[in-house]
Amino acid sequence: MARAVISDPSSVEDVLQEAFLRVLRTRKRFANQQEAFNYLRRAVLNTSIDTYRRLQRQNSRFDTRNGERQTQRYAEIGADPLSLLLTNEEAETHNHLVNEVEMALRSLQPKQREAVEVFFRRESTLKLKEFCQEQGVPYSTLRSRMLQGIDLIRVYLRQRGVSGFGQTKEKPNDVRRFEAR
Repeated sequence: MARAVISDPSSVEDVLQEAFLRVLRTRKRFANQQEAFNYLRRAVLNTSIDTYRRLQRQNSRFDTRNGERQTQRYAEIGADPLSLLLTNEEAETHNHLVNEVEMALRSLQPKQREAVEVFFRRESTLKLKEFCQEQGVPYSTLRSRMLQGIDLIRVYLRQRGVSGFGQTKEKPNDVRRFEAR
């Protein structure tokens, strides 16, 4: 079907990959094989038409230097569907992780949250030891609170099933107390 719409045989595989990507992104469940086949068929047809129109627009551009038509392929512009998909997935994963860490940070006790933020969200030009002197908190205490906070954030992320935070062999006492809550 894609070959019937797209005259450029090198674009057919890209069309199929993009169509399957669209189908997978919907996460749609099908009652039977026929319903899945019809949905996939429609996705391939729509993607083929979209690609055909995109190629027509690209082919209509002229290079003003020598008057020849100029086509831009995915490889030439460095934006093939697979790399675009991977970039989008990386961005989604990053955003999800940031959101989960923010929620974990909000679940910490105020002193631990402050310590983590002082170490990792330092907008001020103050050095850590200067901050400790201003607040009247020993550096070792601030560092200890930060480490406890990080351990609790790890536990929170592990409990939420965030990838990369699988089970560890041994947990500190404070972490066990957090889990018992």
